[in-house]
Amino acid sequence: MDDADWNAESSRSVGILLDGAAIPGHDARGQPITDDSFFLILNADVDSIDWAMPARDGQEWEIVVDTTNERERGAAVDSAKPLTVASRSVVVLTARSGR
Repeated sequence: MDDADWNAESSRSVGILLDGAAIPGHDARGQPITDDSFFLILNADVDSIDWAMPARDGQEWEIVVDTTNERERGAAVDSAKPLTVASRSVVVLTARSGR
């Protein structure tokens, strides 16, 4: 990214997928290393923003943290719909497993 990219209005938010299923390598027994998956959304804009959720074979997500307290911990998130993230807030979600 150059200076223009960093200063663009659309660059006031960022989403980070920490994919626990994509860890390279294996443990001492040769088993794949896996962990929980998280999706972090940081919105520094003065306006709310709609985020498209990572779509992987119908993966469901749930709230871990919402700094606005608009959503409770454990609340389900419909990954087929955009998630509205309030202005100047952070939302952390975790992938639901087997629910």
